[in-house]
Amino acid sequence: TCKPAGLRIGTANVGTMRGRSGEVADMAQKRRLDFCCLQETRWKGGSSRRMGNYKFLWMGCDEGMAGVGILVEQRWIEKLLEVKRVSERIIALRVMVGKTVLNLISVYAPQVGRELEEKEEFYITLGKVIAAVDAGEHLLVCGDLNGHVGATTDDFEGVLGGCGFSSGNVEGEMLLKFADAMDLAVTNTWFTKDEGKLITFESGDDRTVVDYIMIRKQAK
Repeated sequence: TCKPAGLRIGTANVGTMRGRSGEVADMAQKRRLDFCCLQETRWKGGSSRRMGNYKFLWMGCDEGMAGVGILVEQRWIEKLLEVKRVSERIIALRVMVGKTVLNLISVYAPQVGRELEEKEEFYITLGKVIAAVDAGEHLLVCGDLNGHVGATTDDFEGVLGGCGFSSGNVEGEMLLKFADAMDLAVTNTWFTKDEGKLITFESGDDRTVVDYIMIRKQAK
């Protein structure tokens, strides 16, 4: 969870929203989240729907295997300025928060095993979305980046903190190079957490961190 300007913002890979929309909305409400970025929603099309105290804005996919969305708590619905449904892996919104504008982007990077060209295209598209954000507005990029950035800060000072997990991989290096080029910091590597709260994916003996929140370096 990230708290810019007193907001509570979370991100989660839900695996699917099919038959789980109420459960996911309840999870966000229990954590008192103002916004929650969701990935692997697996819904098709692109629209919005009320879910309890939230409005869910989503962008789906033809195959129903990816999909992204953002839960917006009801008190912020009238503050929404713009929603950009970029692709099945990128959705962005602009919302008025006090006297400033927050740009919140929910992302779901191609998984390990997908073609390199698809991964490169994802970052090219995300770069264009970020570049279009006004320098005077706040920016948060939240989601499942499907990469391991590791715990060392070599070559990425200012981007990566010293509180990552385990070792990195190719996809993690792609993420770090992208963040460095876009002048972003991977904020959840800058804070110490108990390992149980640090791990974002666990399957059998595999325990990894693939969910990240990025902000502009100067806002760190």
